[in-house]
Amino acid sequence: MDRSWKPNVTVAALIERDGRFLMVEEETEDGLRFNQPAGHLEE
Repeated sequence: MDRSWKPNVTVAALIERDGRFLMVEEETEDGLRFNQPAGHLEE
């Protein structure tokens, strides 16, 4: 029986240059939203 531990990993970044921040614009059920760059680490 394979009982390898497989973690769930989410990564995010806060990126600033010259007082400005990188943001991601996303379409949601509630309309457009701004978010920080992020994602999930896959196998």
